[in-house]
Amino acid sequence: MKILKLTTHWTAEEADCIYRFLDEFRWAIWENYGNDIELLSQAQHEEQLRRKTEGEREPSSIGEIPF
Repeated sequence: MKILKLTTHWTAEEADCIYRFLDEFRWAIWENYGNDIELLSQAQHEEQLRRKTEGEREPSSIGEIPF
């Protein structure tokens, strides 16, 4: 596993640049994977409803990383 260290204190200009980059990155991901993301979200929601109606306990999310 590789650890990535991020700077957490930026100038206003640097913060604005990062903010704009993340916004563009988010849209690029959505353009390519938006449909897949929606299908995954719907399937997860349906699974939660199924567990709730069947009385199953939700799995613990502590320590789990979704990627």
